[in-house]
Amino acid sequence: MGDKHICPVCAFDGLKEAAFGPHNEPSYEICPRCGFEPGFDGGNDPEIFKEFRQRWIERRKKEMG
Repeated sequence: MGDKHICPVCAFDGLKEAAFGPHNEPSYEICPRCGFEPGFDGGNDPEIFKEFRQRWIERRKKEMG
């Protein structure tokens, strides 16, 4: 079994590829937990991760009632 990688937004630890490669190229692998897709939802920027994380948390709150 290969290494698993961590989503930079929600810390899901089961991604097949790193969100961004050594030259900041995105993997485009969609996180099954939060839906973040590197390269589509944003670049390798902590502020983007923070904003997406906040939107994800708000969506989860609405879903849970």
